[in-house]
Amino acid sequence: MSYRQLRTLTREQLNWQRALAGWRVHNIAASLELPPKAARRMVISADNGAWRAIIDPREWLCHELPNVAALAGAACDDEKIMALFNTRSRPLTFAHSALKYRVLRAESFIDGGCGHAVPMPRLSARECTLWVTDIGDSLVMPPPQRRGLPGRNPFGGGVDHRLKPVALRLGKIVRWRCPAD
Repeated sequence: MSYRQLRTLTREQLNWQRALAGWRVHNIAASLELPPKAARRMVISADNGAWRAIIDPREWLCHELPNVAALAGAACDDEKIMALFNTRSRPLTFAHSALKYRVLRAESFIDGGCGHAVPMPRLSARECTLWVTDIGDSLVMPPPQRRGLPGRNPFGGGVDHRLKPVALRLGKIVRWRCPAD
């Protein structure tokens, strides 16, 4: 197989894969999907751009104010939904800690009729589904640290020297054999 046949990932795709892997390790339901076609999507931003996402404003309104949404339906325009979203102190609540925020603002609308060409991470809030369009490196959840007993280094033939003090404290190793230091 030639190296030209290997699939290359852009930096953005690699960051999404890292973010999804971290979320899945922490039991956060996330998937990489294309958003369904909708009339308009509302662009939201947390903490001046720490992360950005798009949501369906009518889905959010149906959960936030079900009586008003049922009555208003098509009569309520998107700008009023945006104004209502921005008046809430916590417009979205998550059962997980994947997307933390202090301030969440609706910024604009995008026309969703044409659909999106690339899959985006899909997460669920209590109020609605959101598709993350941008995320800062600080919010990419690292995998949990593995803490175990001293052992062989899985990446080579030698002994992991960082484990020597732990092994000596345990008193399990009679003789410590190290390569020449």
